Order: sequence, then structure tokens, then C-alpha cells
Amino acid sequence: MYRIPDGTSPEAVIALGCALPAVLQGFDRVGLPGVIDSVVIQGAGPIGLSAVLVAQQRGARTIVVIDQHENRLETARKLGATATISLTADAEHRRARVNELCGPRGPRLVVEAAGVLSAFAEGVDLAGHNGCYLLIGLWSGHGAASIDPTVVVHKNLRIVGSCYAQPEHYFRAMHLASLLESRIPLTEIITHSFDVTEANEALDTVERGDAVKAVIRPGENPSAG
Repeated sequence: MYRIPDGTSPEAVIALGCALPAVLQGFDRVGLPGVIDSVVIQGAGPIGLSAVLVAQQRGARTIVVIDQHENRLETARKLGATATISLTADAEHRRARVNELCGPRGPRLVVEAAGVLSAFAEGVDLAGHNGCYLLIGLWSGHGAASIDPTVVVHKNLRIVGSCYAQPEHYFRAMHLASLLESRIPLTEIITHSFDVTEANEALDTVERGDAVKAVIRPGENPSAG
């Protein structure tokens, strides 16, 4: 158990929940030294939004987020994404746009935060030369995906998986949220609040993409009165 620093809103810490610790561990596992100048993030849920914040901390000048929901892309821009790409555009357009934003060698790091199996092959395609592809969201994305291994070889690409953050990452996440709260609207990430009796409705709201972040507040029924 860790004590939230004085003056820090609990909502600022809750907003990214276990996602921010997971991303901090992922960036540690990637092991890229120094500044990570360009980052592409697949997905703008809590993990993807956490990756935006951590990419900023690593000095990224270009942070590109891909998602299908405009409300989440808007939140990503508020948190510091320098560009966003909608999944309504086809894969060829998305790749061309990433190359335009990140340069001909592509992004230094691609973060899979979508949890969708089809994201894997596209992430390998988007990753830059001598770059790294970090998988976080696919911890629950069971299935097989086909990729051309020569692409991995010719790009000198590293593929890294990360799952289940350690206690130190929860500690660091809490203090990072405390540090950033005064200048970044972390609490605005929480868009929906539900009583524990409304848990199924909360899950449906997340699945539809209506919520950026939904929270359960036991003992509080926001729909009452």
C-alpha cells in the first residue's frame, strides 16, 4: 500500500489506474536509452493515454495516437499527443501518415495499447528501422497473427512484451500523476461514474467506446436523484 501524496486528487491517480504502472514497466523493458524522439501509439484507452504521458517524459517530440473513437483521440491531444489518426482511414493511409509525421526511418517506438489482434501486424509494419515494438494491450488478445519475419530482420526490429507491473511502478505512477496534475487535466480522463450495482452498464459503456475512463464508486449511485 502507498499513501497518495498530500495535495493530490485521488481521481488524478485513479484516472489511469493500473494502466500507467503497466506503461512505465513497458518502457523500462524496452530499454531504449536517452530521448525517445518519436512514438506511435495504437489505441487511446487508458493504456494508450498513459503511453502519451510517458512518451512526453522521455522527451518525444512526435507522439502519434491511432484510435477509432474521436472522444479518446481528443483526450489524447489534450494530454500531449502531437497528432492523431482515425481508424476510419485505411491501413495504407495510416502508414503514409505515420511516415509523414515520423520521417522516412519511421518511429523509434510503437506501443500496442489496443488489445486487438489485428493491431499486431500493423504495428510491425509501422515500426521504424532500428526501432522497438512494445506489446502491452494484447495480454488478453488470444489468437495467431501472421507477419513476414524478414520485415523484423530487415528493420533490425525488437519486439518486447510486458505484463503485470511491479510495486515500484505503482509507486512511480502515483508520484508522476501527482507531479503532472497541476498542468495536465488528468481528472478529465474520467468521463463516466457508476455505482457497483451498475457494473454491467459500465462495461457496456466502455465496450461501445462512449467512455474514455469509467470508474465504479461503491455506495454512490449517480443516477439516483
